[in-house]
Amino acid sequence: VRECLNKAFPNKWIERRGSIEWPPRSPDLTPLDYFFWGYFKSKVRSTKPRNLNEHAE
Repeated sequence: VRECLNKAFPNKWIERRGSIEWPPRSPDLTPLDYFFWGYFKSKVRSTKPRNLNEHAE
């Protein structure tokens, strides 16, 4: 069973014995995950830089 789980879900399943690897995008999301990052990305990407100097700012 472990072999099958390791193939399907490498380091993402919990067993009674052994260490627990925390997945990079865990299910315990915060309110920032739902609202802020999407809002922030939309604001940052809303205006495109006209040249390289403007992009650096």
